[in-house]
Amino acid sequence: MNPSRRIKQVAIGLAAVLAVGTGAIALLHAPFAKSALVAMGECPAKRVTAADVETARVDSVRKTRGKASAKARPALGFVLEDSTPDDIRSWALKNNVECKESREGLGFACVNVPSSALPDREASEGVVTSLHMNFRPGDKKLVNLSLTSANLDAQNAVDRMARRAATLQAALGPPTKEAGELSVERFAAGNMATASVRHVYRDYEAKVSATALEPSRVMLVEQYLSAND
Repeated sequence: MNPSRRIKQVAIGLAAVLAVGTGAIALLHAPFAKSALVAMGECPAKRVTAADVETARVDSVRKTRGKASAKARPALGFVLEDSTPDDIRSWALKNNVECKESREGLGFACVNVPSSALPDREASEGVVTSLHMNFRPGDKKLVNLSLTSANLDAQNAVDRMARRAATLQAALGPPTKEAGELSVERFAAGNMATASVRHVYRDYEAKVSATALEPSRVMLVEQYLSAND
């Protein structure tokens, strides 16, 4: 299989896992992540229910949530705890985005999403590999988004992550936590080089991370979620 295609498939699988629970984001930093998901053949996220996804989200945010409320809750132009599945269907139709529904219509997996379809970024950024969205079963409101851009070259990855970090900082202030140096040289070398920024509040969490799975083949992951029960 072509290496770029293989990494793209892994990116979609990892994004689906991330959409199930925030704790799974550690997979992005593990050297075994790529081979493990390929060996599985099927993403484990396909075997869980909407209730399982919601339980995982609530369990995770209860352990990590901050004390202060967020001044804003950026979410790719969508609205956490307000947007509904029908809103996403309308958005997908308007922007000609391919999305598949799962888990009783409370999970959406969209692929090859043009940046022009996302209100928070420029069309020139190109295509996003996958976008996963989950809705709370009780009121069918959006609570979790996970976006993955795969096979980025080092410069593109650094530029995209820097823009995302700057957007979050402008809306929220300095990040709660930063890790890893964001540099073209590190990502060009591969070696699972990783950089991340994270904002944690009582009602909101956001994390952006970039990982060089191979030299100059970088995966950028963004996750935005409600931290309310």
